Amino acid sequence: MVIVYQVICSCCGFEYIGVTQQTFKDRMAGHFALLVKYMRKHKDSSSLVKHLVQKDHWPELAQGEFPTPKQLQAKLIFNVVYQGYPAYSEYLPK
Repeated sequence: MVIVYQVICSCCGFEYIGVTQQTFKDRMAGHFALLVKYMRKHKDSSSLVKHLVQKDHWPELAQGEFPTPKQLQAKLIFNVVYQGYPAYSEYLPK
């Protein structure tokens, strides 16, 4: 099964579209883990994490404070756009 999801920054409207075969909950936990890893090691990360740490509208991150999942949910809007099985027939040779 495939899930296509959208994450919208409630501060500026930035949109991130992702595709995963994980559960939606597991994928969002993965984004949170990437954010924590970025803040600890300042390693490159996803465009969603880069947006959160580079924009001025989340000063707690700039001060090195780790957000909780609830704080992350307050700043971002999460939507499942599609959930199901992809139509692979469109990719098969004719």
